Amino acid sequence: MSDKMLQGPNNKWSIDAQGNIFLAGRLCVKGWIDPAWLQIPNQGSDVVPANSLLTFGSVFCFRNSSSITKTVSADTVGPYCWAKAFNGSQVLGGTDTTIVTFNFTRSASGNMLVLAGWSGVSDTASIGVPTSKLVAGGSTIVTYSSDVGYGGSGTGKPFGGIMAAVYAAGSGSVAYSLQMNDSGLAGTWTCGNASLAVIEVD
Repeated sequence: MSDKMLQGPNNKWSIDAQGNIFLAGRLCVKGWIDPAWLQIPNQGSDVVPANSLLTFGSVFCFRNSSSITKTVSADTVGPYCWAKAFNGSQVLGGTDTTIVTFNFTRSASGNMLVLAGWSGVSDTASIGVPTSKLVAGGSTIVTYSSDVGYGGSGTGKPFGGIMAAVYAAGSGSVAYSLQMNDSGLAGTWTCGNASLAVIEVD
């Protein structure tokens, strides 16, 4: 390394005293590249050597190995989502018990897709399943319950389910939760696994 130039291993890259950067390998950029910063002259045609960067029609482009010119776009943000899981042993009673809960914050009002799934076991042969509720902003948005029996009876009888709902959320923080109760059924009903997820859909 000299006092006028900074060089990398095997001279694969260097930066001179004027701040010019020279690369002998691949340029990998995380984020957006400003064409003005790269100082790539606007071309009158996109017919340039393969694997070349160019500015054509005032748009930053890349000419790939198949000689196809593609626009280099800024990163775009996909839908925001959040999920949380429960793995344990929660005995259900006659009143609603919160199994999974978290807050999700939106910067603007819009619809949220709320998803939940759960499973557990019962020590009774009673026909039926616990009642499950998706709650958002303090209000129940969907309820799942059924009198359909699952396979098996007595100790170790399994139960489970999934449900989804769309909730019109305002901007700011909203509390989402999966709540369950034993539906007044005989015996002991225990939730062992559950998950809750929310996804911005617009």
